[in-house]
Amino acid sequence: MRVTDLPTYQSPWLTVADLQGRARRLAITEWTLQEVRTREGEMVKKVALSFHGAKKRMLLNTTQAKVLDAAFGEIEQWIGKQIILQPATTAQGQQTIQVVILSPAPGAGEPKEDAHAEPSKDDAGKGA
Repeated sequence: MRVTDLPTYQSPWLTVADLQGRARRLAITEWTLQEVRTREGEMVKKVALSFHGAKKRMLLNTTQAKVLDAAFGEIEQWIGKQIILQPATTAQGQQTIQVVILSPAPGAGEPKEDAHAEPSKDDAGKGA
């Protein structure tokens, strides 16, 4: 057992490591405003999404929130919509960091019961 497998070290928030290198198609079941502390120690509110069949929730950054807003409109309309979460890397200053990118799933307005929490067959294995 690894120390990171112990409940004490588990985060309730989805990270790029949770995707295990694969794209995932998930259906949004709930959104909330969550107060979180930034790296600078400031308290801010962010949108937190819950997904069908997933244990962890996802805090949206500004870019992710704008992608979903453009795709689905008002936040109250996001429930039941499907998205693709995909691991990627991006430059942040002098560093390259791992990130989760998201996009509306093809046919996102049509929830599919068999697609919840399954890897996307269309996007699995594609680089970002």
